[in-house]
Amino acid sequence: MVQKTTQAAEPEEHPFTGEQLVAAWKEFVVRVEARQLNAALSTREPSLGDDWTVNYMLDNETQRERLVLEVKPKLLGFLRRTLRNERIEVEFQIAEGDDALPRKPYSDTEKWQAMVEENPSLALFKKMFGLDFDS
Repeated sequence: MVQKTTQAAEPEEHPFTGEQLVAAWKEFVVRVEARQLNAALSTREPSLGDDWTVNYMLDNETQRERLVLEVKPKLLGFLRRTLRNERIEVEFQIAEGDDALPRKPYSDTEKWQAMVEENPSLALFKKMFGLDFDS
């Protein structure tokens, strides 16, 4: 009786550069239809870590939860196929300190305060002309 030895095929592991990673990442982001997730994935560029780990910084835990559940499997498959490397892993981290982006003003009050910080003369004009933006 002849025994056959079967060997598992080695996973594909082609080297790639950070520039190739960024190009593939941007190609994937264009396909993400959910506006919030698209914005979360296009705010920064991914970085390449050790052992083909792709690191990406997010602004908050909510983004991370949604991306892990809704996008990560598709993103991982896309990057592995495009860059021809089955060892790629994607890690999402929350940006803190110097990595964190400044918070954008959303409400009218926050927008007004941001404009006054940038140009203090606006507060003087508002007071001089008796302007009221609340109504």
